[in-house]
Amino acid sequence: MKKKFFLFALFTSVALFAATPVGASGQVTLNIQYAGKAIIGLSGTGQATIDWGDGTRVETYTLQFAITPFSHNYSNATPRTVTITGENIRGLVCQNMGITNLDVTKITTLSVLDCSRNKITSLNLGNNTDLRHLTCSDNLLTTFDVSQIEWLGHIRCSNNQITNLNVSKNRAIKSFFIDNNKLNRNEMENFLRSLHANVPNGGKVVDISNNPAAGANAGIARDSGWSVTN
Repeated sequence: MKKKFFLFALFTSVALFAATPVGASGQVTLNIQYAGKAIIGLSGTGQATIDWGDGTRVETYTLQFAITPFSHNYSNATPRTVTITGENIRGLVCQNMGITNLDVTKITTLSVLDCSRNKITSLNLGNNTDLRHLTCSDNLLTTFDVSQIEWLGHIRCSNNQITNLNVSKNRAIKSFFIDNNKLNRNEMENFLRSLHANVPNGGKVVDISNNPAAGANAGIARDSGWSVTN
């Protein structure tokens, strides 16, 4: 898990070049059921605190430009609420922690979010308009709304239960992985029509494989300059 975590941190650190708001503050809460070593990755400027939710001392960390992992051991999978508070938190990685609910509505500074391999059923990103990289694969999501994140560039939401999707307001996407979800043919073609026709450096890729969308016309996206895996 550590190797995958650090590869993600290296890949996404470029997103943190975005201007960092001054004096911004925010809070993230995670409802978890997990036993073992939990790892939370954070980046940004200033300091952040983590209340691990098990009665141990609240820990304070100095944030760095690159995503840095902070760990904590849980002896059992008792339901807990983890609270992260800080100014200018730019990156958050919380993979494989048994998260049942992730609340990022009280933080507006995130540019990188990876909450993959959890048990999240819904994700409210309406206040996270600075996001550039989003990974929420391997969860239980049935809906997915990124319409308010105009400059979101890279999305991975593979292995969920998403049935429909519209990204017509997202004009900067360069890579989108929606494989292994539940879009039927009609909804898949609606999604493909919503993909933008801009021409960014490096091209555009979309993976729509392993959806119940037999016969969907991938040419809809190819005609807009997308490389499609289906």
